[in-house]
Amino acid sequence: MLQAGEAPGRHGKIVEDCVLGAQSEVSNFHKAAAAFRPLGLDNRALNALVRGGVCSMDQLSALTEAQASRISGLGPKTLRQLRPYLKHEEATGDPEDRTLSIKFDASTIADIDVWIDSQVAIGSRPLAVRHLVSEALKIVLKPEPA
Repeated sequence: MLQAGEAPGRHGKIVEDCVLGAQSEVSNFHKAAAAFRPLGLDNRALNALVRGGVCSMDQLSALTEAQASRISGLGPKTLRQLRPYLKHEEATGDPEDRTLSIKFDASTIADIDVWIDSQVAIGSRPLAVRHLVSEALKIVLKPEPA
């Protein structure tokens, strides 16, 4: 038993560290809940973000979709919810890589997201739009039979 003014020893330090860690995790969860509840995220998604070290919109917006997809516990549905808030993938710097900004209405974005979910090799909106445009151009630019 500890006397007044006596150091807690090794086991006391472990318990103290656990308590402080738990308090920090609860605090981070509350910060994340305040930041992410307006996005419609449930407790499971909030816990995954906190465990992944993401507790604020600033931290979320610094992540690319690829980085967010590596956070354990974030599934396709949650990633779809987070997509608008994630950092856009950077261009490769290849001279052939040209940037084009395009805006879609919410319905078209929802259709693209549904299509992405049905694909194995295409996991992001930019890749999906590139693929769909490429396929559409093949059809439209296909030479007519003589």
